[in-house]
Amino acid sequence: MSEEERQSIEKYGGYYIGRYEVGCDTKRTSHIAITEPGKIKSGLNAYNYITRNEAKEIAEKMYNGKSKLCSSYAWDTALQFIGGTYAVESVGDNYLGNGNLKSTGYYQIKNIYDMGGNVYEWIMEIASDSSNPCVYRRGLLQW
Repeated sequence: MSEEERQSIEKYGGYYIGRYEVGCDTKRTSHIAITEPGKIKSGLNAYNYITRNEAKEIAEKMYNGKSKLCSSYAWDTALQFIGGTYAVESVGDNYLGNGNLKSTGYYQIKNIYDMGGNVYEWIMEIASDSSNPCVYRRGLLQW
C-alpha cells in the first residue's frame, strides 16, 4: 500500500471501491485498442482481453484522475468485509474457459458487485515473477 493510500484511509476511515466492475458499451472478443472510457455501472460489457497497463490507464482517467487500480490491500480487505475467500472457479464460468462472459452487475454480495467472478481483476502491484510480472485477483466468494 502506498503512503498516499495509507494516509487517505486514516483520514477518511476507509476507502471507496466501485460498486460494479468497470465496463464499456462495446463487447470485446479479441485484444483491440480501447477507444471508449470505462464506466462503473450495471449492464455493461465487462472488459476482457485487456492488459494491466490498459486497465491502469482506464482507471486513472475516471473521476477526473482521482481513481486508480485497486491495491491488493484494498481488494483483500474488501473481501474480508464481504466475508469471502478466493477459489479457483467463478460464478460466471469465464475462468473455466467456456467464454460465457457476464455483463457488469451480474453477481452481488453486500451491495458490491462482480468481485466474485467473470474476468480477472488487475491490481496495482507488480509481481517479482518475471514470467508473470503483473498481479490480478479473481475467484468465487465462498462462505
